[in-house]
Amino acid sequence: VFDKEIEPTTVRKAANNFISNNHNKLIAIFIGDEEIGYKYVIASSTIDTRKYANILKENFNAKGGGPATLVQGTVNANKDDIQKLFN
Repeated sequence: VFDKEIEPTTVRKAANNFISNNHNKLIAIFIGDEEIGYKYVIASSTIDTRKYANILKENFNAKGGGPATLVQGTVNANKDDIQKLFN
């Protein structure tokens, strides 16, 4: 999910709601745009999301981290390039 503006509390609620209702799936939410960069949250109840934070770090020098179920951080990259990593 990409959006220019979402409140941080809304993002966390959406991520937590998603993972509690969608086992074996992952959600990635990116807030911002290519000009200012993106804040991201990646969450899953069963998939280690740190793998995706590391992929963002390796490919785009992203910053962030967190526990296996939810990582958050920032990344400056092209939206299409980010989406390719998740397909």
